[in-house]
Amino acid sequence: MNYGPYVSIVTRLGGDKIRVLYANLKDIRVSVGQVVSTGDVIAKSRGDYVKVVIQAPKDNPYPQFPLKYVAHPRRHLTLPRLRLRPTDNRLRLRREPNTDSEVAGFVNQWDQLETPDHDYRVLKLVGREGKWIRVYNPYATGDIVYAAAWYLKAVSLDDPKQGNTRHPDTRDEPRPLSSAGDAICDAAALSGLGAPAV
Repeated sequence: MNYGPYVSIVTRLGGDKIRVLYANLKDIRVSVGQVVSTGDVIAKSRGDYVKVVIQAPKDNPYPQFPLKYVAHPRRHLTLPRLRLRPTDNRLRLRREPNTDSEVAGFVNQWDQLETPDHDYRVLKLVGREGKWIRVYNPYATGDIVYAAAWYLKAVSLDDPKQGNTRHPDTRDEPRPLSSAGDAICDAAALSGLGAPAV
């Protein structure tokens, strides 16, 4: 198997020692023997993806990666900076995972939602029609509600706000209206918020 440039990190998960291999990299920023911590940048992706292989090094100390030694990442994948962002404004948060249940609140494209569920499960559901994701209600501490997965996208807390042009903090400063034409134009732009989703 040819992984190209890669970084292999040995760590502990619970009591188990595991090796995590990150491949399809460029601009590697770490060296052999260096201690790294969660959040450290180890390299950049060479393309649209990074290949991740998780192994138990005690069973396979050699990097040939036979399939029987490779762990499924489902148990190990955690993304502490993962958030969910609505793809439409006024997305309804529901008490149950269906469109008939009580509305618990609304969220917009600039809101970032957290989920109590395992990251792998959440990433598998994001964007899928007819699926629902449990999220923490941003308006009631500890309250768990449901959001329509097909109106959500996965983002990171590391993503810049400037990437979302509809975020209130990235809009131009308010300006005084110079004519009635400006007032009509601004109202037309605001009407783009549309009706509530789901």
